[in-house]
Amino acid sequence: MRIRRNKIEIIYGTIYPFDVMVSTETNFNKLHKFLIDKLPEESHDEIDSELMSSDGRTIMFSTGQTIIQINTLTPNIIAHEIFHAVSFFMMKINTPLNMDTNEAYAYLVGYLTGEIYKRFMI
Repeated sequence: MRIRRNKIEIIYGTIYPFDVMVSTETNFNKLHKFLIDKLPEESHDEIDSELMSSDGRTIMFSTGQTIIQINTLTPNIIAHEIFHAVSFFMMKINTPLNMDTNEAYAYLVGYLTGEIYKRFMI
């Protein structure tokens, strides 16, 4: 199984009110244009080439939108970045990770993992 390169998708929230953009785009200019089109203007200054600087990067913009940028297409990088996104979402709704909340984290990790594999695997 391989992951599709140069693709950007929006995964819409189900139970939680959060959408996440997921990108395997290798061209920063294309990613930048996509983000300019999708993000509120007050977040535009937060878009920088740091998205492309490591194996993966997850950012929650100050206006609440989140992007997972996957540059190294391995299961461990994907899982790592999904966990960051889930942590951002849960912090936003004031739900720290503990024994009482871990099922909510696990559900969202599973949902995002399934959606990413469904949309990006060939």
